[in-house]
Amino acid sequence: MGQGKLSLPMDRKKLRGLTALVTGASSGIGLAIARELSARGADLILVSNETARLKELVAAAPGAWGAKARAIPLDLSRRDAAEKLAARLGKTRVDILVNNAGIFFWGEVPDIEPERVWRMLHLHALTPSLLCAHYAREMRRRRAGWILNVSSMIVYKDFPGLAHYGGTKSYLKSFTESLRSEMGEYGVKVSSLRPGAVDTNLYRSSIPTGFARRIGLMLSPEAVARAAVNGLLAGKPVIVPGLLTQIIIRVVPLAPRFLIDFIKRHTRLIPRTKP
Repeated sequence: MGQGKLSLPMDRKKLRGLTALVTGASSGIGLAIARELSARGADLILVSNETARLKELVAAAPGAWGAKARAIPLDLSRRDAAEKLAARLGKTRVDILVNNAGIFFWGEVPDIEPERVWRMLHLHALTPSLLCAHYAREMRRRRAGWILNVSSMIVYKDFPGLAHYGGTKSYLKSFTESLRSEMGEYGVKVSSLRPGAVDTNLYRSSIPTGFARRIGLMLSPEAVARAAVNGLLAGKPVIVPGLLTQIIIRVVPLAPRFLIDFIKRHTRLIPRTKP
């Protein structure tokens, strides 16, 4: 597809002829974003370590997707994952890159096994950075493309028990902001998605979802995906879905550290269970 068509307004079906690479695409936010992009006409490359689930999803295409969908089973927490994925795709053109794959766990730093630390560092920081470098190079040459890196609202305030999660998401926030500045002059749009709690398997073991959904503290993956894709295609630098989440990110940074430490020690609002 020529560069002229890439600049058309991005309403329904305006992504026809474009290809989106979505990581962590077998469930949760990643799956919802993939479906949202597909509904707008984009072909899909779905990457996840859940091989059986990926095959099931792709087998449903094109009836369920409305576009082409290709599955690549791959563990993106491995050190060489970005290189392997790029090699598998070869010269396949990627117009939209969504770095969504992630893991989540609570625990104090001394209690986390080194293997879990390495997995999170690779999955949240190393692999997205290298995928951005690889595909941004081609987008820069074409003077068109979109990159969405999924961070978290935790970047607005660090919390005990989430040192590794918050640290890696903060890295991704900073990396994305710098990348946006670098790519802006070449017509490549780069956005940071910073959701709060989302009703996915990532959080269900740690957060009571029913009450959180009712008050708007926890959003559905579909609501997050709509906001993410709309914001990405509009070129928004930061996307924070949900009115309540937008209020929280303005209030929480004002909380003094001693108050957070008091809550941790004397209530159950911040889990202290070891992994």
